[in-house]
Amino acid sequence: MGRSVNTDTSVAVDLVDLLIGGTDQAAHAAERIGANGGWHTALDMAARWHVLPAFADRLGRLDGAVARLERAVESGSRAQAALSALCSAAALGQAEFVLDELSAAGIPAVAIKGVAAIATLYGASSRRTVSDVDIVIRPSDLAT
Repeated sequence: MGRSVNTDTSVAVDLVDLLIGGTDQAAHAAERIGANGGWHTALDMAARWHVLPAFADRLGRLDGAVARLERAVESGSRAQAALSALCSAAALGQAEFVLDELSAAGIPAVAIKGVAAIATLYGASSRRTVSDVDIVIRPSDLAT
C-alpha cells in the first residue's frame, strides 16, 4: 500500500528542515524521518528535487544524531547520486554546447533555473544536479 499524502507532506517538511535547517533542526528532522519510516520517501524526494548531493552531505555532517539509515536506502542513495551526477553532467555538457553554438551564431542567450543556480549559488556541479537545460533567447532570434 502506498504512503498517504499527509505522510509524504510530513516527509517533505522534514526534508526541507534537514536540508536547510540549523544543525539541531536538521538532526530532529532526520530523527522524525527515521521514526516514521520515511527514508525511502525522503530519498525519492531528494532525487526529484535534484538535491541528492546536499542530502548526502547533510546526513554525513549530522554524525551520530541520525539513526542508521536502512541499508537499502543507504545503497540506494549512493546509486541515485551516481546516476543523477551522470545525467547532470550530460545536461551541463549539452547546455555548454548549445550556448557555444548560439554565441557562435551571434545569438545572445542565457541559461536559467538549474544551470544558473549551479553557476551562481552552488559553485560546483557536484553540489546540485539538473535533468534538463533551460535557455532563454529573444523571440526575434528564433528561426522562422
